[in-house]
Amino acid sequence: MVTGNGGFLGYVGTFHSPKLGKFYMAAINKNELVKIVTYNGKIYVINYPHSLLEDRINE
Repeated sequence: MVTGNGGFLGYVGTFHSPKLGKFYMAAINKNELVKIVTYNGKIYVINYPHSLLEDRINE
């Protein structure tokens, strides 16, 4: 974790990992995460229920 809250009431802030590098995360449930990469290379990780992703893929 670079800055932010990691665990109590969720995960919010700027984090770093060997795989992703530096990224911003706002999540409560670490089991349902989605990575968003912007055009300028910024990485955001947010909660997104997998059931919603499956519905979009099956359309």
